[in-house]
Amino acid sequence: MKIRIRRRMPAAALSGLAVLMIGAARSARTAGEPARTAPQIERLDPGSVLAGAPAFVLTVRGNFMAADSVVRWNDEDRPTTIGGTAFAYAAIPATDVAAPGFARVTVLTPSLSGGRPSVSSPQIFRIRAPNSFENP
Repeated sequence: MKIRIRRRMPAAALSGLAVLMIGAARSARTAGEPARTAPQIERLDPGSVLAGAPAFVLTVRGNFMAADSVVRWNDEDRPTTIGGTAFAYAAIPATDVAAPGFARVTVLTPSLSGGRPSVSSPQIFRIRAPNSFENP
């Protein structure tokens, strides 16, 4: 915000104006919770595994991840390490990939004030049958 003063004002008047402006800025910040952008998933690595595979670390690449974001596997939180705003690493146990099928992977970022969390759109993770001849 730019302020132009066209005539001379006493210094006391200017300091009062500065206090008023700083107070207004603080109240604007605290009046409502700042919006948190929902995380986005661009890619899962690996993109699939064979059923019966051992536990592994799933790398989730995307955007808008926060330090308190968590990777969810079929709506269940998994231990997550955040690597900046673009990467999350989740520990996926062998029990999650014991049988062929699909898993729904999302990233959840809690609200700053305990309100509604932000959740990414889901990505589908494939658990292939051992006799599958598909590319991973």
